[in-house]
Amino acid sequence: MIPRVPDHPAAWGFLALGLLFCFLGRRLFTFFLACSGFILGFTAGSLLFENLEGLLKPALSSAAGLACAALSIVLLRLSMFLGGAAAGFVSASGLLGLDLLPSLAVALAAGVLTALLTKQFLSVLTAASGALTAVAGATVLFDNAALPSYAAPVLAAALAIAGAIVQMKDLHRSS
Repeated sequence: MIPRVPDHPAAWGFLALGLLFCFLGRRLFTFFLACSGFILGFTAGSLLFENLEGLLKPALSSAAGLACAALSIVLLRLSMFLGGAAAGFVSASGLLGLDLLPSLAVALAAGVLTALLTKQFLSVLTAASGALTAVAGATVLFDNAALPSYAAPVLAAALAIAGAIVQMKDLHRSS
């Protein structure tokens, strides 16, 4: 059993960040992905253009950062396509026993579908991971000895469903 630690800052962080990710995860994921791309590009640009003087170095480094931020978003779609295609191929050939050509057709369709539904997949995945993180923090903060053993999984499932619904509604409003 996990001990109760009411003043543990990491547990409060898990609870807060888990709830934030549960309900705003897709937007945060994309934001952090773009920020990471910018930081990587800016740092690489700074190293590449270290001999330049004046405003040229920060301007070129910023341009490299912006390019990498945009590239990270494009690569997200590409990676979702490749993951969907791989899952489609494995399902078609391994589970259904289809030949190579039909398996490739299923892989292509699954890849395109996954790339088109990237925001929906991210909404569901971030809602679930945020819910699990929040419940993990809550179990450390609050005394769960009085609760039945199924309370944490039920709470996590309810939070994940609520988070996915909120993110899907937000997705439909913004499109």
